[in-house]
Amino acid sequence: TSPQFFTACAAYVVSRLKRIPFIFELRDIWPESIKAVGAMEDSFAIRFFEKI
Repeated sequence: TSPQFFTACAAYVVSRLKRIPFIFELRDIWPESIKAVGAMEDSFAIRFFEKI
């Protein structure tokens, strides 16, 4: 599985600061678990994750 999705945000910032390519492989996303723990409410992002 992938690391937590939000770690990609930090990795993206670091890649820009160091001017290196940013590559993130996302798999096994579980939008229901994100909502269940209260990390995000139902939003465009959650609906997007549910569709992909």
